[in-house]
Amino acid sequence: MAGILLTVVSLIVLVSTAGGLFAELPAWFRPGAVLAASAGAALLGPLTFAFCDSRETAALSRSRG
Repeated sequence: MAGILLTVVSLIVLVSTAGGLFAELPAWFRPGAVLAASAGAALLGPLTFAFCDSRETAALSRSRG
């Protein structure tokens, strides 16, 4: 959930300041990469949770016989 909020806030700041907010940061800092990583985490987190939950449910049903 925090990844989604971070993505939204990052996108709003990036669009509203047209990148000017990041002008004084080090040259290696890439706001677009941070935004992409945040969006990826927001999408992969729930998918990973659902996958692990289904595996756990299947393992429990096999152990109960």
